[in-house]
Amino acid sequence: MKKIMLTAIAAAMVLALAACSGQQNTASKPAYATAPSEAATTPAQTTAEVTTAVPTTEEPTTEEPTTIPEETTVPIDYGSELFGSLSNPFIFTSGAGAWSTRLNISSDGSFDGNFHDSDMGVRGEDYPGGTVHLCNFTGQFGDVEKVNDYTYSMKILNIEYANEPGTEEIKEQRKFMYSTPYGLDEARELLVYTPGAPVSELPEPYLEWVRRLKPSLGSTLGFYGIYNVAEKEGFIEESNQ
Repeated sequence: MKKIMLTAIAAAMVLALAACSGQQNTASKPAYATAPSEAATTPAQTTAEVTTAVPTTEEPTTEEPTTIPEETTVPIDYGSELFGSLSNPFIFTSGAGAWSTRLNISSDGSFDGNFHDSDMGVRGEDYPGGTVHLCNFTGQFGDVEKVNDYTYSMKILNIEYANEPGTEEIKEQRKFMYSTPYGLDEARELLVYTPGAPVSELPEPYLEWVRRLKPSLGSTLGFYGIYNVAEKEGFIEESNQ
């Protein structure tokens, strides 16, 4: 009986020692040292790695619009077209008296001529041979335009006189009085008519000068003519006088 009690006491002491040992192991381990959960073992992402697609900044290719070159129209050189046809001299005269103006035109539009009017009855002691109105001149025509199929317009670009108009001198027993060329005086615009010009469509003041030299005209002019619009004075080709 005594042996059984000793055995029971020994067994109780063993159980008590085991319980104390378990409590000491549990107390020595801090609460926060428990095994981390599976989620806690993954480091927290403190910075989100975001891949942002950067838009392409290439500038769009802008092609220059195709420029179709404009058609350049070469202006017609009416001067060359006209002057090359005026090879014959021109004359302005009434057919009566001793006065006339002759005009020569070159293919480049330059011109020269002579106006003279002799008055033998106007004499003096120093000039018994009478009086002569005279003008020798040179110049340049230009600004030629085509008015219609039979008419051109031109202007005097410059004109020079061999002697100053309004002056005079006595030589060779005659008095020479220098003037401007009759027929080209005050000429701002000159109309040139071609041989095919319809007579019915030409200004009457021009035809009056023409008929003094050619009383009979057909339906067309038949020759080149020059008309001083401002003074209503007209030249015809000298070969058709």
